Amino acid sequence: MVTSGNGSMHPPITAPTHFPKSTDMPSLLEPPSDDDSLPSATKVVCTLGPASRSVERMIELLEAGMTLARVDLTWGSLDYHKQSLRNLSEAMQQTGMLCAVIIDIVGREVLVTMDFEDDEEGWPVSQESIPIKAGQEIRLTPDLDAKMSSEVFPVSYNRFAELCSEEDTFFVGRYLASGADDSSIFMKVVRIEGGDVVCQAQNDSELSGLLTVLHSGDEAGSGGGLNLTDLPLLSDTDVAALKSLAEEGVEFHFLALTFTRSGADVREARKLLADLGLSHVKILAKVEDASALHEFDSISGEADGLVLSRGNLGLDIAPEKMARVQKAFIAACNLLGKPVIMTRILDTMTFSPRPTRAEATDVANAVLDGVDAVMLGAETLRGKFPVETVAQTVSICRQAEQEYDNFAHYENLSNIATRAQEEQTAEADRTLADSHSNSEASFQLADGGGRGGGGGGAPFTTFEALQHSMASQRNLRGEAEMSYRNIQVLAREEMNRMYRLEFVAAAAVRTAEKVQAGLIIVLSHSGRTAALVAKYRPAMPIIALVIPRVICRDHKWVLTGLASARQTLVNRGVVPLLGAPMFGGSSETLLQQAIDAAASRGLVKPHQSVVCVLSLKSDLVVEILPVSPGAKVPGDDVASLPNSHGLEEPTSAPTLAAPARPMTSPPKTPPADMAARRSLGRSVSQRRSLDISVLACSDALHGPSAQEHLESHREALPEERKNEDQQKEEWPEQAASEEVESQLAS
Repeated sequence: MVTSGNGSMHPPITAPTHFPKSTDMPSLLEPPSDDDSLPSATKVVCTLGPASRSVERMIELLEAGMTLARVDLTWGSLDYHKQSLRNLSEAMQQTGMLCAVIIDIVGREVLVTMDFEDDEEGWPVSQESIPIKAGQEIRLTPDLDAKMSSEVFPVSYNRFAELCSEEDTFFVGRYLASGADDSSIFMKVVRIEGGDVVCQAQNDSELSGLLTVLHSGDEAGSGGGLNLTDLPLLSDTDVAALKSLAEEGVEFHFLALTFTRSGADVREARKLLADLGLSHVKILAKVEDASALHEFDSISGEADGLVLSRGNLGLDIAPEKMARVQKAFIAACNLLGKPVIMTRILDTMTFSPRPTRAEATDVANAVLDGVDAVMLGAETLRGKFPVETVAQTVSICRQAEQEYDNFAHYENLSNIATRAQEEQTAEADRTLADSHSNSEASFQLADGGGRGGGGGGAPFTTFEALQHSMASQRNLRGEAEMSYRNIQVLAREEMNRMYRLEFVAAAAVRTAEKVQAGLIIVLSHSGRTAALVAKYRPAMPIIALVIPRVICRDHKWVLTGLASARQTLVNRGVVPLLGAPMFGGSSETLLQQAIDAAASRGLVKPHQSVVCVLSLKSDLVVEILPVSPGAKVPGDDVASLPNSHGLEEPTSAPTLAAPARPMTSPPKTPPADMAARRSLGRSVSQRRSLDISVLACSDALHGPSAQEHLESHREALPEERKNEDQQKEEWPEQAASEEVESQLAS
């Protein structure tokens, strides 16, 4: 391990070589093969806006390769964004494709406001542009009653002047501006007058659009921009919006934290989500300035994923440092198994049907560096070619992935994991041996690194950081404080468990490479094991076969697991597939159905091998299954599967995308005999699972509730069967939960 200046541990890494697999130039120019028509392993995030929010356009985006949709609360009313999400649900229903949703917040953003009006759809549009000439003075004032002009910019932070010094450099640009267009301006601080900051424009500009965003960095380009830590992590508008989404049951899967400054920010956001009943939502920390890079260890330890926000970050550090920062950032996230998203990729396609050579090479290099996803901003929000941009991004990623050295990545991570386990085990043993003197004292929580809930595990964090993370999680759940000794024992057990998962995932990838498998299937409920497998970047696709669970929550039956399936869409190479919530067959049958579904889409071919990771008697095992010679391939007469990263199932197969709504009403009164109840429950559950399995996936995802489906099916059942179902619904809550657990134990 290498110790940095702040005392944190960083394992030594080997930089990717990126040697091309072929230097035969004519072969590189050949038309794409059939395999090239498959979706890229690298995921594509699209920002929804006027150019992309209609149902018809979203269908085109899904078919082109969009796997995650981003809704930015910075601009547009909440009702506007809710309608966008409803349109997305309709598009998913029509295509049968899965798409995860990211909610981006205003957070600590400092804004410069302009007069605007809403168009007929509710999107804010500015009325006129503001001309700026190089050399003129501009006054930045916290007086929001002031009208914006070429001389006065009202800013949204009332203590803005306290953060500024003479000679500071600022950037003001249009919302999602590239920094190189006519709608952005650089300015330098000339003097500070009370609460106002007087600046001098450095270039000509025509400021227009919805909103201009302000950012600053120091002259040397080494960071040191605005210190916004005293601004709230989430604005009142953000909190109100999240509360409204939660109350209305609007589904989203990730929360992107703007200007994340430390791991404490992530914990604060996680607590807010839990208070709103959104504990299943994962957190993506946006790294947007140099101060966040200084706190990278604590942020990456707590967050479920990270966003390399190159637009703002590139303005806060020197341009010549950006490439090194980007490569180190992606490599660190790869080591931790945390998904990393990179922004600002094809800016010119906002107005042009073709990217520049530099942009195409930039995206390809990001793929070779190991990025999980790339994010489109203005290209899909207001661009003229949103569908073409997504298709072009997928094509670039697909070509770059053919040159990616999967084996070298695996070898590098495996060697690091082995060294890290030895060092951390020794550290844990020393800590436990020294803990007897503190055995009665409570563990005091402090800010530091930790382990977030959604990455592929964190075997490269320190044992001390793991203790802090576990204490943080207990504090978040409202549990009592524990002694040093107890926390350390729990942390040691958790560390051992993480390493077991880590090495099973590595073994699965190694096995797949050895037998030249065409596919890896991971049976999971949370998607965590699939993320671990994706961390090792196998050359073949990974199907995350998520098995939903039936639980009783707030006196209602609900299926959990749909969100977990969509959240795996952020991981490179992972394709989510949902299994039946109460599947009555064996795991081998379920795996075979998943193989058939993958073969019908072209993800695996007849006579190839499939490596499966599944739980057997509480232990993870790796199994190799063949693809039957008679497996259906694309073009056969089977229920269609989408051309995207998220797969639905054929409606005839007993696998179902789980509805997120309550399944039944709460139980009422129990039958007298518990044994008879459980016997009845087994027979009813087995038969009901078949009833559920025949429902269309699109209906289950976005149509009427599962309860309505079951009621409609019940009408066609014999009277005896109806009585059995009715009796099961009248069981008490505790007994019903026990029954569900017994049915799902396998």
